Amino acid sequence: MTWEQTTDETITASTTQQWITLICNDSASISQRDLEIMNYRLDNILFIAIGVIVFCAIGILINCLSFCAVKRIKPVMNSYHILLLNLTIADLILYCIICLMALLTVIETAGANRIERFIEIIICNLASSYCIINILFDIPKVALFSSILTIFGLVLNLHIAIVYPLQYSTVVTKRRMYIFNTLSWLISIILGELETIASLIETAISPNTDLCYFVNEKRITMYILPAVVGTVGCVTLFLNIRVLQEVTKSLKNVRRFSTQEAKRTSNKLKLAKTCICLFTTFVVFWCPYVVGSIINNNSLDTLVFLIIAFIILLLNSVINPFVYGLRLSEIRQSHMRIYRKMCPWFCGEKETKNVILRGERDRVSSIRANREHVSSIMDDRDHAQSMRDNRDHVSSVRDDRDHASSMRDDRDHANNVREDKDCVRNIMKRKEHVNQSFQVTQL
Repeated sequence: MTWEQTTDETITASTTQQWITLICNDSASISQRDLEIMNYRLDNILFIAIGVIVFCAIGILINCLSFCAVKRIKPVMNSYHILLLNLTIADLILYCIICLMALLTVIETAGANRIERFIEIIICNLASSYCIINILFDIPKVALFSSILTIFGLVLNLHIAIVYPLQYSTVVTKRRMYIFNTLSWLISIILGELETIASLIETAISPNTDLCYFVNEKRITMYILPAVVGTVGCVTLFLNIRVLQEVTKSLKNVRRFSTQEAKRTSNKLKLAKTCICLFTTFVVFWCPYVVGSIINNNSLDTLVFLIIAFIILLLNSVINPFVYGLRLSEIRQSHMRIYRKMCPWFCGEKETKNVILRGERDRVSSIRANREHVSSIMDDRDHAQSMRDNRDHVSSVRDDRDHASSMRDDRDHANNVREDKDCVRNIMKRKEHVNQSFQVTQL
């Protein structure tokens, strides 16, 4: 059995074990053809690892800029921006860990004697190497789960703001958003490291068994990830549909009455479309990996498909900053402020002056936007006050109606009492008349 035969077959326990035993027990049995193929495969691994490092470096740069832009939003950050900040942090952690793993791969597959190191470290200790790879690969999944839950939080936040606008300020607060982010990370850690935690528990129960035995045997993340993605995706889709319906209906109603109210509703519609764009990119980039995880049959073709699908999945974290960075005006202005501060380092004098002029125009527009924002807040407050006044007026009218009804009842009761008194008086008069008639008759 040669390396070429093993790599062309479906990966099974028997073929893999026969090939490992052959190489590790007798390294001289490796033919020159096997060495050439192994060297070629290591070159491919090295090339892929370098590409992943470059890709992750771009992702880290983009998400760092996005983090700074969200952090520098003026005048203040709201609950929506706090969730975007958490999404950026999750994407940053994901790219940093993937970049570190790719860098370790480059170190192990480059330089002299790399084939000997590969045989000694990876092949002859396949169980422990596979165990370490599985444990390390669970760490990026923590960031992936956090990204999923954060996108769900963004849609849920917008759903409450549009469907229940009067309760939004009391239900959604900054403190609760920070609590939501903390809980999302705790849930992500539990889901991402569930296999390692279960393996540690089983190792404690069976001390004679190695930890890596349980880690290598039980890979339930392949089923947890599609389940979480499917559940969150369905709930998020339902919330998006309801948000769109409410915003569209509100926009049709307010266009006939108030221009300011129509503008605020248009901004809500823009936020809703941003959430839908985030959800769409989430579905598009996650579907291949979810499908590959479901149909996984431990073949080399499926393994290659899963690797490609995972790389496509990583694109989602690069696209997200462009989605909300281009669609939300406050984040665009924050990016421009960062660009103006960095421009003197690498721009010419003329370009710097143009940037300063654009910055002044943006500052004026930002002041106007802030003024409109304050005006909209005041309008919302006045609208809420008017609604409370209307509610109090309706309540007072209802009380007046009840009071008038009670007064009518009292008047009717008084009339009935008066009629009863008249009736009794008439009866008494008749009785006196009868008595007088009886006395006259006796006389």
